[in-house]
Amino acid sequence: QVVLSGWSGGGRPVVSGASEVTAPVIAVVGLSGPAVFGSLDAEAAAANLTMPAYFAAGERDGSFPDSARQMHAAAGSEIKELKLYDTSRHGTQLVSELPESLADLLEFLDQVAPAR
Repeated sequence: QVVLSGWSGGGRPVVSGASEVTAPVIAVVGLSGPAVFGSLDAEAAAANLTMPAYFAAGERDGSFPDSARQMHAAAGSEIKELKLYDTSRHGTQLVSELPESLADLLEFLDQVAPAR
């Protein structure tokens, strides 16, 4: 079982390609990812998600909070979460430097992809 996770520019291809991975993807996590960049449209691809999805961004991190909102709204997942934080931290800094963000992510993963 696989949890796909991507941060910043890596969040976009994770959302875009999650429905095409042949391994059993049990959750998708996108932190500070753009909804659209170049030829990849993660917002449109989010409609194909069936597994739980988690989107997070800092409210003061440029256009990334809007992207998180767009992907969350578009996601076809029955279980999905959107977390926005009052910070400008981006990507891995969101979870490495903001304890609340890390706790929220781990809680989500405990619910949808518990350790075995």
